[in-house]
Amino acid sequence: MHKLDPGCYCGRIVGSRQGDGFLLTETVYSAQSRIPRHSHHHPYLCLIRQGHYRERYGERERECRPHMLAFHPAGEEHSEDFGRHSVRSFNIELQDNCLGFERLTDHQLGRPAEMRGGRSAWAAHQLYREFSSWDGCSPMAAQGLLTLIMADLWRYAESGRPLRKPEWLRQAREIIESALGEKLTIAQVARKVGVHPVYLCDQFRRFYDCTPGEFQRRRRIQRSSRQLRESNRPLAQIALDNGFSDQSHFTRVFKEATGLTPGKYRRHSR
Repeated sequence: MHKLDPGCYCGRIVGSRQGDGFLLTETVYSAQSRIPRHSHHHPYLCLIRQGHYRERYGERERECRPHMLAFHPAGEEHSEDFGRHSVRSFNIELQDNCLGFERLTDHQLGRPAEMRGGRSAWAAHQLYREFSSWDGCSPMAAQGLLTLIMADLWRYAESGRPLRKPEWLRQAREIIESALGEKLTIAQVARKVGVHPVYLCDQFRRFYDCTPGEFQRRRRIQRSSRQLRESNRPLAQIALDNGFSDQSHFTRVFKEATGLTPGKYRRHSR
């Protein structure tokens, strides 16, 4: 079983940046390829940015898909099988002097973990943005984002399971989904579930990887898309039923989200 040196990955490295105690690397893997069982010298986090694949680690396996963030402890044995599409990943290698990480490895972070969406995955995406447009402020910004991710990993390890969504957050999501045709504000939702609007937004992004407003817009587009495919209702009526101010507003938002106007989408989906 091959153990990779620090900074080395089995795919094609297309970019890397060294931080204070961490190494950021973007890697591309070819479609239909297979990486045999191996391990890494340092622990690292892997954010799946494009494509999906099957990974075997220890005695278990998992399906890795976009926006998933996986943590691999140092020395963990794993292998990957890639399907019909290439995969692009963003790796965050935690080196010996990384924010006191060496004091946590044995006790708190000695086992694999994964986060599908939520605050840590969001922070990893933000870290990738810093990686892509690195400047004089990026090292400090990167450390802040990495600290947030590591705090969540620590909590995951201490609890033995991912942090659970609070019941009021589930209720907030249901309220938004049940009122897609209404002009609902964050303050109204927060009042109904009994929390502060700022805390609602923070927790919503943490667990759903988007703001309440983004979630509402996404659901409106999904519902209006279904109505365009399955009915002959006028575009203006679909716009109003899904909370858009008028047909023009609906057309602009729908095209931004799908690349097509509602009329073109309807013609192409039939």
